Amino acid sequence: MIDAATAALAHPAVAPGERFGLLDRRAEALIAEGRFADALLDAEAMRALAGDAPALQIPALMRQALVLMRLSQNRRALGVAEEAMALAEAGSDPVQRAAAVLCLAEAQLRAAAHDEALASARRAADLYQALGDAGGEGRAHWLLAFTCTRLSRNADSRQAAQRAVALCRQAGDSYGLANALNVLSFSCSDIQERLEVLRQAGQAFERAGHLYGRMAVLGNLSLTFAELGLWRHACRLGALCMAVSERCGATLNQVLEMGAVLKWQLDLGDLAGARKRWAVYDALVDALDEPVTRNDRALFGAELTAAGGDIDGAIRQLRRFLRQVRTDNPGFELYVQIPLARLLLQRGDAAAALRATRRGIACLQQRGFARTGFGQSQDIWWWHSRALAALGRHEAAWAALQQAHARMLVSVRNVPDEGLRRSFLNKLPVHRALVPAWLAEAQRRGIAEDQRLEHLRLPSSLADPFRRLVDSGLRLNALRSEAALLEFLIDEVTELSGAEHVLLVLQQGARRTVAGALMPGGEEVGALMAAVTPWLDEAADSREPRLRHGPEGVAAEHQRSCLVAPLVAQGELLGYLYADIEGAFGRFGDTDRDLLTMLCGQAAVALANLRHAGSLEAQVAARTADLREALERQTATAAVLSVISASVSDARPVFEAIVHKCRALFQVTDAGVAVLREDGLVHLEAHVGETEASSRVVGAYYPVPYAKSMQYLASRPGRCWSSPMS
Repeated sequence: MIDAATAALAHPAVAPGERFGLLDRRAEALIAEGRFADALLDAEAMRALAGDAPALQIPALMRQALVLMRLSQNRRALGVAEEAMALAEAGSDPVQRAAAVLCLAEAQLRAAAHDEALASARRAADLYQALGDAGGEGRAHWLLAFTCTRLSRNADSRQAAQRAVALCRQAGDSYGLANALNVLSFSCSDIQERLEVLRQAGQAFERAGHLYGRMAVLGNLSLTFAELGLWRHACRLGALCMAVSERCGATLNQVLEMGAVLKWQLDLGDLAGARKRWAVYDALVDALDEPVTRNDRALFGAELTAAGGDIDGAIRQLRRFLRQVRTDNPGFELYVQIPLARLLLQRGDAAAALRATRRGIACLQQRGFARTGFGQSQDIWWWHSRALAALGRHEAAWAALQQAHARMLVSVRNVPDEGLRRSFLNKLPVHRALVPAWLAEAQRRGIAEDQRLEHLRLPSSLADPFRRLVDSGLRLNALRSEAALLEFLIDEVTELSGAEHVLLVLQQGARRTVAGALMPGGEEVGALMAAVTPWLDEAADSREPRLRHGPEGVAAEHQRSCLVAPLVAQGELLGYLYADIEGAFGRFGDTDRDLLTMLCGQAAVALANLRHAGSLEAQVAARTADLREALERQTATAAVLSVISASVSDARPVFEAIVHKCRALFQVTDAGVAVLREDGLVHLEAHVGETEASSRVVGAYYPVPYAKSMQYLASRPGRCWSSPMS
């Protein structure tokens, strides 16, 4: 489309009306490809062509407003959209009026004028319904849903998003459908539903040929993997999203994702990495001067302060931010109360923590959150139960613990992939504490086994793990470095099994080295390596995987599952993979053993191929270097012989040729030819130094005995001299 429009626009005879339409279609295609700066040029050219004709001015202004929104210039976009709206209101075209209202609604949303956006989106929906335009009405409901999420009105957002999906499907509008599905994912309390909705959104953006939209879905997928506790995966997706956003000029998307990645670095214990990223992030938020990113920064800044050990400082930051939020954005309050309650408990102030959790629960109930973005709804109930328990109110603490457990189950109940479900249970700090507390208290209170162990007995399916295993094999073979392959293997094992600890050990001769690991916070790799070494020895002898459960004689939920699988390719032992999980979060079985064994087999073959290819490349490089050196020497020798044949009576050109060739061949800065005479004097025939001043006088005689002259010449650092001639 872009090439065709460009070719058509190159003809000077194109009529102004046709040129206007070509520019509009090309700008739309450029937006889809993320080429926002180019699209803005076309929008400006449309405005120039429109002149004083309102029928052309309105679409030109709307096109410019849409491009400015993608460039995160939201205030400027709002002004342009208001211009278009004024012209449309003065005109009599109902189609243009509906389009202008829709454009204005999106500009108001992007500029954080949420109440105005809500009113405009409703009006646009009514106008399009009167026109019988299902696609336009669907896009209006998408904006309604999006605005409701910004106002923390979860139920309204979900209803509007579902209506938008139905209308856009009816109209065959792939781009509208993709946007509607993306926003629908915001209100999915069920993680499996969210993953499926985002998958469909990505496919719809693909059909629409929309890179910018696919980038938005990528960002939301990163948030979902972070919600599962798979922060390394989330960071990889986040890095891709940031790269696309930066290339497109979509600064708002870039900054939103950068803040999330910074938070996940803290979750991974990478305080140094988060601090390093902070300076760039902080500057970008200042430059944007946009409320959503300012709010995020306040939260992440407090988390960064707490991670550095200053709990009191982080609490002061959150309390200061809380006063601002209550005035400017009440829907954001719950996001602040969750970390505030956690830090107050960490400081030992249970009474203040209880006040924070009570307020947070009131926000949760008022707003109807399906999930709370940077902390699930179960988080506030968990900290509420801990505050109550710390104050000795054990019955109320038990009631709050039940609420937290129930909400956790709602999020993961329909996730059929055991690896993802186990990760959700054991990697998020709240869940790592909540699950054992629930098991202990439920047992003490005589809760039935089916209810107490429900999170361990949810229905599972092997379809997703095996699909991922096939995909892993393809991706393993596409990797081009050993380091990337080993990192990928650790992440795949984690997602496939949901393991708490993952240890990857390479075997090279009699030596073993830890190539990578995934450990819960604060645990040392060395201690785990020492503990599992006897099992690695056994795997080295048997070359077979081994699954263990222990200690014996206790209930399954109190046992740890430990799995060791060797990495063997063509009979050669390349290493070992160790993974384990506590019974409170899941239990490895034969299927897990088989899945990880197959993955390790694929990884071993890919690793062997990489090493073989690297060895071949090294051999080729060495042989090429040898051939190049031999050729250079032959060339140098031929050049010297050529000088000799042309210099029958004068040896000076020969000596000079030798000196210059020695410098080139041996890559030195100082070279010379000295002749040892029969009387014991050394005669310098030719010499080139690093600088003119460092060159010695050619033709001088040096009364140095033969042996001492050789010792002297050989000791000169960084220089190469020809062999003495007798």
